[in-house]
Amino acid sequence: MVNVNDLRVVRTQSWLREALIKLIEQVGFDAITVQNLTREAGINRATFYQHYRDKYDLLDQSMTDMLTSLQDEVKVNDMKKVNLDIHSLEALFLRVLTIISRYQPYFKVMLGDKGLPSFQSQLIQLIKNNLNEVIGQHFSADPQQQITQDIAITYVATANVGLITQWLTGMMPYSAEFMATQMAHLFVKGPLQTLQKNSI
Repeated sequence: MVNVNDLRVVRTQSWLREALIKLIEQVGFDAITVQNLTREAGINRATFYQHYRDKYDLLDQSMTDMLTSLQDEVKVNDMKKVNLDIHSLEALFLRVLTIISRYQPYFKVMLGDKGLPSFQSQLIQLIKNNLNEVIGQHFSADPQQQITQDIAITYVATANVGLITQWLTGMMPYSAEFMATQMAHLFVKGPLQTLQKNSI
């Protein structure tokens, strides 16, 4: 039996989060007030405070929930099963891009010019954590290794978030499948080798 009260909570929180993203895109987070949010969501202030302490609480919970959804789609345990070959990585990147596409309005705004740097930082950290699981089992522990694991992972994570941001904002009009293939080749071969003729 579905609890009507639970459905109302989910619906109200969804309205508020949609209002938050719309207003961030329009005026930026700093200019938003609770009154703006309640008017945009079509609810009263009392209802807002039943769910959130203030606009910062709404923001924090929305970011946590979105990143948790992304992490649930790409479970850390699954990372240990990923091989460092192009086909395995294509499948991994496609899973990530598919969930991001599902919540495209949210990610587009939050990674855009008026988004929150803290969201980008948390997304990068999430990707780094997962890459540690993928790369860690393959990376050499040799102290003479030219590139350290933390530098390699930071490079890949920040580059991928940059690509995703460009893709979401419409500057890269490609399908998720095409982007996943490109990202997999860049991951395995690096940009210079990938750009060489007949390298793909």
